[in-house]
Amino acid sequence: MCEEKYIDAHVHPLIDPMKIIKEADNACVDKLFLLATEILLKKINDKKVRERLRRISEETFFLLDLEIYRRLGVSDIVKALEMFYEDLLKSYSEARILSEDVLEIWRIFPDRIVPIGSIDPDLPEDLLMKRLKELYKLGIKGIKLLPTLQLFDPEDNDGFEIIMEFAEKNKLIMIIHTGCDPGPFEIPALSQWANPLKLERVLERYSPIIILAHIGSYCAYRYGIWFNEALRILKRFENVYADTSAVNDFIFYEERIIKKIREEVGFERILFGSDYPVVLNSTIKEEIDLVLESPYINDYERHLILRENAEKILKEISRDL
Repeated sequence: MCEEKYIDAHVHPLIDPMKIIKEADNACVDKLFLLATEILLKKINDKKVRERLRRISEETFFLLDLEIYRRLGVSDIVKALEMFYEDLLKSYSEARILSEDVLEIWRIFPDRIVPIGSIDPDLPEDLLMKRLKELYKLGIKGIKLLPTLQLFDPEDNDGFEIIMEFAEKNKLIMIIHTGCDPGPFEIPALSQWANPLKLERVLERYSPIIILAHIGSYCAYRYGIWFNEALRILKRFENVYADTSAVNDFIFYEERIIKKIREEVGFERILFGSDYPVVLNSTIKEEIDLVLESPYINDYERHLILRENAEKILKEISRDL
């Protein structure tokens, strides 16, 4: 029996939906945000994109990322780039989830799922607006964007601004990946567009509800990589929240991290996210237990993180949830 019910703000439909719901039941989660990941597969073969990625790789190989390449078992730039493109193509095929897939699961479990769609901001403007209106009409409650896999710079992307404006006008949640990403994007230089500070300029113009996925902190080789940058954005913009997906162990078992959140922004805009089933060998329950068993937060903060903050967001964007 569950004495309390929780909300998971970051789940991926990468496995059988029935298994996801079963995992949620086992963790006393009665509602979860289910995230799509739409990617223009042709983008990786675009000549300008490949040249840009190659330039970033070459510029940083002998500077910031040499040790990371070594850990990946790569000894020279040629092999590093070959590995990068192979891994990138693999990442695309494994991560791509259509918004329609999420909506289909939502229709089966309407009381359990918050359907979060996804759109690649580099779609032509007319197709982008058509897609936004289509997904909104179908019932999507938010949009997930990934500057890493979608290969866009939030500081300089017209499509991103169009999506932000649409989300603000139509009360959609914007969930934006921050921090590194699995695969080739573990190399920080290749994930630089997912630095939370990249959002600062557009947040000065638009103010939908924003969730910084992973609170800028996920990176296999540099945990907490842009944690301070995420706090800066949280401090400046009251419409910005952050989830703890993929970094629950880092956030809740580092006293200095908890102290910094408490002193600089508080826990009123921090959401629990499991990142299930992406975090290897971890269940939703195990991720929630990291919050429940943390010695550094109090019961009030736990309640905010595990339920109340997400409920507040859902009330603000509610159409029929």
